[in-house]
Amino acid sequence: MKQLLLIILLLSALFGEDRVFIKFSSQDVYLNEPVVAKVVVKSLKKPRYITIEGLEQKALYIKLIKESNITKDDKEFTKEFYYALFPQATGDITIDKVLAKISTIEPKTGFTITNSVYTKPYKLQVSALPEGIDISGNLTMHLQSSQRSVKANTPVHLKLVVEGIANIDDIKPFHLPLKGATLYSEKPQRSLSIVDGKLHSQFTQNFTVVADESFTIAPLMLRYFNTQTKMQEILATKPIEIEIKKALFTLRELLFFLAGLFVGVLAILLLRRQKKKRMSSELELALKKAKSDQERYKILLPFANNPKYSKMLTQLEKRIYKQD
Repeated sequence: MKQLLLIILLLSALFGEDRVFIKFSSQDVYLNEPVVAKVVVKSLKKPRYITIEGLEQKALYIKLIKESNITKDDKEFTKEFYYALFPQATGDITIDKVLAKISTIEPKTGFTITNSVYTKPYKLQVSALPEGIDISGNLTMHLQSSQRSVKANTPVHLKLVVEGIANIDDIKPFHLPLKGATLYSEKPQRSLSIVDGKLHSQFTQNFTVVADESFTIAPLMLRYFNTQTKMQEILATKPIEIEIKKALFTLRELLFFLAGLFVGVLAILLLRRQKKKRMSSELELALKKAKSDQERYKILLPFANNPKYSKMLTQLEKRIYKQD
């Protein structure tokens, strides 16, 4: 009995056929909802390369997300392809055949031999979305800020992330509802990846804001159909308040202040100089009109501390007291 089983296993290994089949994440989906199609190819001989054809259809938007290396177990070689399918029409979508071309090298001749194998037909049942909604799946959304308090005219960087499972290519760029500031918006980045066999979608958009007054970023919103709750939902970010720290004086105000101070000091110096000139002229005129040394002495006495007139006062004192 054991020998018979061994013979059967050997015959199945020698004459077994290459195979290809598909595993879908779901076959009952909504319009635009991404479906992961895992195409698995099995071969008894070591493949040189494997290609897939036949998934392309008018009713499906398709992206190849990932393909594995060729692996081997005790019996056969395996290669896996992960596709994201986005239904573009409602109702039944039939995938008649998916073709796997398995190319191997014939050891004796060195020629490449290609074996074509087909899947069985598959069917997707696609339901309609509520009117006016294009995005479907299961998503989260949040807005992050690099800083919450900055100096005036210092750039503030913001990052918007929408992630989960959805048709992110249909999410339009967002615009910050912000006035009175300079705003720079980058082109959104979109990515699809397979994590633990499941599709992960991510939409990222970066913003930069430069302002001289404090500002608040109102919530950003995204309306979509949640395919898990079967309900319309509105995702909204939390409002973000950015405080702008103002200096006591701006550079422009400081320059104006220093210029005004300089002009003021210069004006005072000029006025004092004019006043001194005027006083000096009046004093000289009074000295010329004086008829005696005593009169001149009385005129100059208030200016005794002025070096210019102190010598003259000393000479007048000598003449006056000499006479006496």
